[in-house]
Amino acid sequence: MEILRQLIGCGIEIDFSGGDPLYFEDDYSVISRAVEKVPKGMIHVSTTGAAFSNRKLEILKRVGNVELTLDSLDDMDNPYRPNGYSSLSMRALKKLVSAGVNCSAVTILYPLTMTQDNLASLHKWLCENDIAQWSILKFCTAGRGVGQKELVASNEEYLATMRFIEGLGGSVLVAFQHSLKVLAGQYVCHAAHGSIGILPDGTVVSCAWALDRDGRPLDGFRLGKLPEEDLVDVLKRALASDAYKCRPTTCRIIEHFKLGGSEV
Repeated sequence: MEILRQLIGCGIEIDFSGGDPLYFEDDYSVISRAVEKVPKGMIHVSTTGAAFSNRKLEILKRVGNVELTLDSLDDMDNPYRPNGYSSLSMRALKKLVSAGVNCSAVTILYPLTMTQDNLASLHKWLCENDIAQWSILKFCTAGRGVGQKELVASNEEYLATMRFIEGLGGSVLVAFQHSLKVLAGQYVCHAAHGSIGILPDGTVVSCAWALDRDGRPLDGFRLGKLPEEDLVDVLKRALASDAYKCRPTTCRIIEHFKLGGSEV
């Protein structure tokens, strides 16, 4: 709650994510306080379709945007997701849309999901079910993805996939993740400048994706610790440092591993 008070005081957008940030009872307490104090359009939740109760639906009605991952439709066998994962996401998305909640479906690009048939099927379903936004993410070999280099496509394949998705048209708004926009030469690294991550223990990282397989910050991405420190001071110190004065035209995480950076 103390960290939340700091965030409210900073006037920044908050995205609660996991895992599932509405799994434990304490999660409801924190997010309930957030929706009371933060304007609706400035608070977002990335959740799952698991145990999607009316209680979860009611609190999600009070946030600006809700994200659920949907890499493939429920008739596709995906060894990288638990059984029933897609069908639960699809069911939850339908409930949210019916309740008037603004929703985004998130698809992570890796060889299994990058086929044109899969992407076209997803796009068709999203349009038919009035999903507002389709967020496309590049697979990252950080976090749980550490060591899974076989799920990384070539830059040319990512760019070709982006062109294919852009050509689909339809009612759903396509939003490419920062790492894909960097690849296309349309963006610079957002770490510490455009966004930060705050871990469960209060550690502030310059990029929410900069984690090892155990959820700890990658070497060089830790900025400070809340609530012992003030978030404004942490950000000022980071942006004044040599490491974060400038925004590179490449993804810091990718460069970290290219240069042989350690996980912890």
